[in-house]
Amino acid sequence: MSTELPPGTPGGKIGTRIADKLFRVHLKDGDPCVILLHLEFQNQVHAIFAKRMVVYNVRIWLHYDCEVASMAILGDPRTSWHPSAYERKTLGFCHRVAFPTAKLTDFLTIHAARLEPKKRDKSERFWLKIWSEMA
Repeated sequence: MSTELPPGTPGGKIGTRIADKLFRVHLKDGDPCVILLHLEFQNQVHAIFAKRMVVYNVRIWLHYDCEVASMAILGDPRTSWHPSAYERKTLGFCHRVAFPTAKLTDFLTIHAARLEPKKRDKSERFWLKIWSEMA
């Protein structure tokens, strides 16, 4: 599927964006509903990342007119940065969107803990060293 999203309002600050990956999925239970799965990869801390996730989700929904599930894959080394929602409130109106995330460092930590140090291969030791130096 095309990952280029239509621009927002003319003169808008967001402009044309490209979602990282967009998949059409069908439910296993036979439901005829089509769901688009939007995966967004982020390798560095970005202040407005959560807002960008909402913009992408809404633009995909408006463009394809079907349900969209967005998920973030976070590849940065900072364990403290884990955006998973965007919220704005104005005069009693509240708009909140939550999205699931997967932090690659979490998987590396889990995987490294399962292996004894002497059983790690050369590439695993290399990546563990890189991640520990970046954190």
